[in-house]
Amino acid sequence: MQNLIEILNAGDVLRYHAAGFRNQQTLAQHQWEVATILPHIYENCSLELLKWALIHDVGEAFTGDIPAPVKKRVPELKVILDKLEKEHLESLGVIVYNVSAEEKLALKWADYLSGMYWCRKCLRQGDRAAFAPFTRFAKYLSNIEVVSTQACRLKLALEKSVQEIHRNI
Repeated sequence: MQNLIEILNAGDVLRYHAAGFRNQQTLAQHQWEVATILPHIYENCSLELLKWALIHDVGEAFTGDIPAPVKKRVPELKVILDKLEKEHLESLGVIVYNVSAEEKLALKWADYLSGMYWCRKCLRQGDRAAFAPFTRFAKYLSNIEVVSTQACRLKLALEKSVQEIHRNI
């Protein structure tokens, strides 16, 4: 039962702590967004992929949410963090769902689209700190293989919306 409480507590970990956002997103909010986005952008979305989406960042309860630019700049750190997060998941008895390479790509798209959506939401509330992370998420998506036309449409719609917001700020 204690492990379940720790898993649930992982949902309280805050994202974007280094970005200076006025409002912060929890892992629970983010993981729910990812799971909600997936079936809309990936027609082969399996139950295992949805389950993984709902817990994919639980390991960050141990490591914290290290900003993506840091992990990209220091790849060795990402390897270490991934190992620590996996060990933490195993210590909690969390099932690591076996998903294919294509499903991992779909999850990555949903993950970045969730980030873009959150940043857009913050920008609409006047939080200018969200613009740089939004731009990074869009750039990351431009550099990975396309998972579906629906995913690209959502990305373009979010970019268009943020361009309009940015013009009005």
